[in-house]
Amino acid sequence: MALIVEDGTGVTDAEAYASVAFADAYVAKFAVDAAGNVPSAWSGASEAQKENALRIGAQYLETTFGPRYQGRPKKTTQGLHFPAVGVTVADVAVPSDTVPVGIARANTEAAVEFLAG
Repeated sequence: MALIVEDGTGVTDAEAYASVAFADAYVAKFAVDAAGNVPSAWSGASEAQKENALRIGAQYLETTFGPRYQGRPKKTTQGLHFPAVGVTVADVAVPSDTVPVGIARANTEAAVEFLAG
């Protein structure tokens, strides 16, 4: 089943903040070890395993940190907290039609940790 990623419109059945493509790029750039190697738990995972890990990572963020997120969801029907109205990052307002990039990165980090066990 294809991963449903929040695109900033308040997707009703969104399951994650990051796509596999976003996560792959993020992991290749930021989640490498001292030798420049991508974690084997991520690089060895199938597309379906990565999608599942991103779903679980998003739910982890929502249940663990969701009560502390700024703002309120843009729509009452959206699947995840973001996009949201009334969010600022470093005193700059985040447009209500976007997901803060830090949230997509955190979703990826949680997914990598899930796969690593």
